[in-house]
Amino acid sequence: MKISILNQIHTALLFASFSAIITLSVLSSFADSGNLPLIIKSPFYIIPWFFLTILIIVRPWIIEVPEKSLLSYFIRHIPFVLLFFAVFIAMMTDRKKEISLMIGEIVNLNDLKSSLLFKEDMNIELKLDDFNIERHSKKDKSIKSYKSEITLTNNDISNVKKNSVRKIIEVNKPLKIGNLKIYQKSWSLGINEIKFKINNTEYGIMDQKESIIKIRENKYFELFPSDITGKKILYKWNIKNESGLPVDSGFFINEKDFNNKFPPDEFDFMLLEEDFKIISIFEITYKRANLFLGFAAVFFILMMFMDFFGFNMAGKIFKI
Repeated sequence: MKISILNQIHTALLFASFSAIITLSVLSSFADSGNLPLIIKSPFYIIPWFFLTILIIVRPWIIEVPEKSLLSYFIRHIPFVLLFFAVFIAMMTDRKKEISLMIGEIVNLNDLKSSLLFKEDMNIELKLDDFNIERHSKKDKSIKSYKSEITLTNNDISNVKKNSVRKIIEVNKPLKIGNLKIYQKSWSLGINEIKFKINNTEYGIMDQKESIIKIRENKYFELFPSDITGKKILYKWNIKNESGLPVDSGFFINEKDFNNKFPPDEFDFMLLEEDFKIISIFEITYKRANLFLGFAAVFFILMMFMDFFGFNMAGKIFKI
């Protein structure tokens, strides 16, 4: 009777663990790619896997498997346990580092040793030559992709001549160097100063105490960078009333496009200075060669294949 109750509890825990893993896996598929590693390494994801592994190991004694069948049971199920620990070790030893480069800036990969914990000598300089944003079409201005043009220079002292090669890193198309992978993660706009004049009064975006500028009675103006088109800033502007409610808004690249909307005597706008740089953001990952993971994965797939087609692999190998 005790075994029966224990068996029921064990089965319920197995079902709960499986359900938790499936639910979290489905939910993580909808997560942002940047947050996915955090979800996978979180206790909420690891604990159900750990419980499932323990439950599989102790199950023969719960359901009273005969001693002569224990070896067969473990050979059938141990690949699952090995695969879990192999994946767990791979995740725990995975290292990531985010770096930001402006056009013309250089980073040496050896400088990342302390954060990525790799031992290989990688005296390779990565220089950002250019950054481009690709739009879907002229009508659809939404971003399709973005890419960085880089130059890799090998400064290894064993080389008589420095070897330089140009590469392109795009979203979902990382650059692999040994066990390092360099991903195009994102981009941002680095603004030093943007100055403009409204009705003969000069303003600077970086030194404004207030983001909204009074230009007329009951009329206020707001300007801020919104996006990049080619190598130019796409500005977003708003005109609001005294209550802060929008009266008019829009976008412009050239000041002429903006001034054409208003009579000269009502609104005279001029861009005086644009000092900015595009910043390309990379994510560099380091993964050690994991032979244990490869062995466990092959073993797991082989056993599942044999069991699916009804071959008693354990019996043939160990005569059980």
